[in-house]
Amino acid sequence: MVAAGYAPTTVATRVNAVRAALKAAVRDRLISADPSAGLRLPARRRHEHAMEIPTPLQVRKLLHVSEPRMQAYLGLCAFAGLRLGEASAVGLGNVDFLGRRLHVRQQVQRRRGGQAELRQPKYGSERTVYLPNRLVEMLALHIETTGTAADGWLFFTADNRPIPPSTVNSWWQRTLRAAEVQGVHLHAMRHFYASGLIASGCDVVTVQRALGHRSPSTTLDTYSHLWPSAEDRTRDGAASLTDLVLEHAADSLRTGDGN
Repeated sequence: MVAAGYAPTTVATRVNAVRAALKAAVRDRLISADPSAGLRLPARRRHEHAMEIPTPLQVRKLLHVSEPRMQAYLGLCAFAGLRLGEASAVGLGNVDFLGRRLHVRQQVQRRRGGQAELRQPKYGSERTVYLPNRLVEMLALHIETTGTAADGWLFFTADNRPIPPSTVNSWWQRTLRAAEVQGVHLHAMRHFYASGLIASGCDVVTVQRALGHRSPSTTLDTYSHLWPSAEDRTRDGAASLTDLVLEHAADSLRTGDGN
């Protein structure tokens, strides 16, 4: 793939998919060793290398070991792309369970002196996020088992205030240790969400609106390396043609049907 000119991110994505299958084969004793062990991937561009995107396995581990009262919080970050302060400020009135939508209208921020307060989101960040079914179920289970604060907050302190950043950070450090995951910031769950949208084919404006960026240029500045390049799309388009023609030719040779 490197010789063919594929982008480093494309190579890494495809190699990681093959590696997952090889590891499963080793685990099932279908093969004795992983032939991809020691394989060096091509160097990424500087911005790609700097961005921290958790793997699905890491997110699964973190959810599994998280304290039950904070699992839905992690779900909002990983599966809805909320910032820490936005997730802390989610109230019952922000969730449309029937419509599977979440209205982001405020955030919790630390002010000088260590106190937390409610503020409007960053400019342009007020938005409606469309939720997957499994996240809606997580939120419903959270409310059923944990309840809400008197004012409707989903994540709250003993005195019924929205959970402050210091409490979130302490929980996150405990969760990382329990999952034996190192160096993953909670904000990286937002990158995880964005990368999933991009991988599923969402365009720049759709991703921008989901994340609450001020403009599409902000989204491109942050995530442009995750979209397939024009070269990658050209190769993939041509590959579909060659596969269609050459696979059909191979089938014809095997069956003796040249029509």
